[in-house]
Formats: sequence, structure tokens, C-alpha cells
Amino acid sequence: MYKRIFILATEPSGDDLGYLLLKKIKKKFPDAEICGLGGLKMETLKFSSLYPISEFSVNGIVEVLKRINFFRKKINQIIFKIREFNPDLIITIDSPSFCFRVIKEIQSLRAYTKFVHLVTPTVWAWKRYRAEQFGKNYDLLLSLFKFEPKYFKKFNQKTFFIGHPIFFRKEKSKILNNVNYISLFPGSRTNEVLHILPKMLESTEIINKKRNLNIKIITLNNLVPIVKNLSKNYNVEILSGNKIISHALNKTDLAIAASGTVILQLASKYIPMIVVYKCNVLTEIIVRFLVKLRWANIVNILFNKEVIPELLFSNCNKKQISRLTNRFINNRKFRTRQLSYFSTLKKKMLNNGRDPMTLAVGHISDLLKK
Repeated sequence: MYKRIFILATEPSGDDLGYLLLKKIKKKFPDAEICGLGGLKMETLKFSSLYPISEFSVNGIVEVLKRINFFRKKINQIIFKIREFNPDLIITIDSPSFCFRVIKEIQSLRAYTKFVHLVTPTVWAWKRYRAEQFGKNYDLLLSLFKFEPKYFKKFNQKTFFIGHPIFFRKEKSKILNNVNYISLFPGSRTNEVLHILPKMLESTEIINKKRNLNIKIITLNNLVPIVKNLSKNYNVEILSGNKIISHALNKTDLAIAASGTVILQLASKYIPMIVVYKCNVLTEIIVRFLVKLRWANIVNILFNKEVIPELLFSNCNKKQISRLTNRFINNRKFRTRQLSYFSTLKKKMLNNGRDPMTLAVGHISDLLKK
């Protein structure tokens, strides 16, 4: 069955999901013509991206506003490409604000094109009005978390929980006697790295005055130059590339990580961690006003308790980070307690243990039959 499929993923996390989804789509629809926007992982599957997704590497309200003209231009270019391609199916992945602005402008195509969005927007945290927007403007919504579909179903009955693919693999719980290897994850966007990495480096320097720890910075290939510049006066190693990062994760005893998708990746590998986040001051003020959640990361939200310590905004400083890091280093029970929650997290993150991307393609296939 011949199909034209347009996929839109503008972030590294979207590229990860797009890669897994694209593999399943190619098996289900081997003759499909596929194009769109994606990252390096998707490109390994002979997917040619219209633009490098590193161009879209920014988040935060103020940070996005500073580049608003760039995003408007790209949205118009993508819309032109979609109309030119004339797809049977459009799949947008994560990046809800950007994706919705594209989808909103091409609703006239719904007479013959199906619209699918993977990773429902976090309307339970803020911008609840987006539940109605997405429900009415898409034919199918696919959720990674079990509690999310209820927010969308009153606007769109085709909203399904598929689970998170990070947890669809076998991992053994770690036995941590000592902490020797610390990995720093300063974020996947330039503005995150600029705000967060200096605080991480300052804190680890304080800790290493009394210890001899092996400290690595884990980053994306396109961010290596920025990371090198920020860390040039510190005794740390910079790692990038999927195989290298995978090896580093297997050796990591403790992670200090910017809040984001990497938290779930670390939890799935049973790596104890501290979550940090810092951004533009004006963005912080707006976020504090709009977001009414006690926790910032999804693990704490799912358990409704502080499983992973969070140091956000003004608390993301060298004193607080070094204090918590020392506690993790010195207290094995503190680390073990966190890992015990990670061992039960998998059940919450999968739909009866099934492969999330197999479920996703099944729902997409059912949609295309109608």
C-alpha cells in the first residue's frame, strides 16, 4: 500500500522517538515515500531532513521570543514543503508549540490527509487550553504516560496511551558500593548548557578538592564546541556520540542532569541522580507564575514525592549541588532508596509490557484504513 508520509521532529528527544517510530513504519509500509524534519538518528534510516534540527535548539519563553522571526520563517517553509509533498499522513513529534503552529495552518488538507501527534503536550502542567486545540486539530494523539489521555478524550476520542520506549528494554539494577564516576548532563539546547553547565562545573570542583572523582560531561555532537569553551579550565572529559555515551552510562555511578527526557533514560538504567535547572530570569518568573506543579520531573510527578532531588532556578548553584552530591556519595542508603523506586517505574511507563512503537504503528495503521 503506497503512502506519502511527512514526519516533523525538531528536538533531539523527538529524533530519538522518530528513529524508533520510523523503523516500525518502514516495516509496516515498506513502499512509503517519507520525508520531513528529523535528526541524526532518523537520518541513519535513509531519512533526509529538510533542515538540521540543531537550528531549532532553543527553549524557554524569552529565548524563543528572541528568535521569533526565525521560527516564523521556518514554519512557512515547512508548510510550503508539506503542501508540495501532498502527504497521506503527517506525524508531528513532541515540540507542541512549534508543531501546532504548523498543523493549524494546514487544516484544509484534512480532507485527504491524516494528522497524528506523538507525545501529547503537558496540559496537566500548564496551558490546559491546548488539550482542546490538539484534540480538534489532530486525528490521532499518542501519549507516553498513562494519566494523559483523559485530558484529551473529551475533545478527541482517538487518544491512546502507548507507553515510553525508553523502558522497553531489559536493564539490571545497579549495585552501588561507591561513587567514583560522575556524569554531567547539562541539557540538549545551547541556552540550557550556557545557564546550567557553569554551575555543575563549579560544584564538582568543590567536591573534587577532597576526592579524586572521574567526572565526564555527556553532550550532543553539535554542542561540543560550547561545552569545550565553558569547561576549558576544569579537569573533565567531554563525551558525545551514541556508542560512547552508552558506554559512559554503563559506568556512571551518579548523574547530575538538567531536567528533561534524559531523566527517564537515567532512571531506566538505574543510575542515581540529581536534577537541576536554570534559565533566563524572566523565563523563570513566567514559568513560576504559569506552572502549578510541585515537581519538575516526571518521575517525582508519577510517584507524587521527591524520588529525585530537584535544584531549580536560584537553588541551582554550586553550594546546593555540591551539598547534595556529597550526600549521594557518602550515603549508600540514600542512593539505594532512589533505585528502589526506579525498579517499580517500568510498570508505570509501559502499556502492559508491550512495545510502545508497535502500538503506535498499530493505531496509525487503523487510522489510515478509515
